[in-house]
Amino acid sequence: TELNAHAYEIYFTSSGTESCNLAILGVYESVVKNSQFKTKNSLPHIITSSIEHPAILEPIKSLEKEGKISVTYLPVYEDGIVKVRDVREALRAETILVSVMYANNEIGTIQPVKEIGRAIDEWKKENEKSFTEYPYFHTDACQAANYCNLDVLRLKCHLMTVNSSKCYG
Repeated sequence: TELNAHAYEIYFTSSGTESCNLAILGVYESVVKNSQFKTKNSLPHIITSSIEHPAILEPIKSLEKEGKISVTYLPVYEDGIVKVRDVREALRAETILVSVMYANNEIGTIQPVKEIGRAIDEWKKENEKSFTEYPYFHTDACQAANYCNLDVLRLKCHLMTVNSSKCYG
């Protein structure tokens, strides 16, 4: 599987959990460092699904509990899939990150990552934002590495987590 990423864009960590934590907390810390929300009466906003792995949900819940972010937890429906429409409707000016797993580790559903990436990209264009501006899109692809396309450009991902233990590393 081709990642379609440059070597300088790839970071190695000790685990998928560490990588997911780095994605969530790294985006948050970048926002804080750049003081983008200090002059507004709003908190940075993160969108995720209600069925994410604890490696995603725990750092998000921790930041939320500390009053540092607001969060939209998207539902999944009877088929276990996040609706792209729900992602699109949850986006707002304060959104810094959308994190939706690619393949679920418990029920095996494949989320519409490419369509979510496209919806975020369309929202950015409508709001006159470039691809490199917030919100960023992260997908936890640890369970998808052997089975799904990991081309970050095609999927319109800014951040992707993959771990070697799931792909014979």
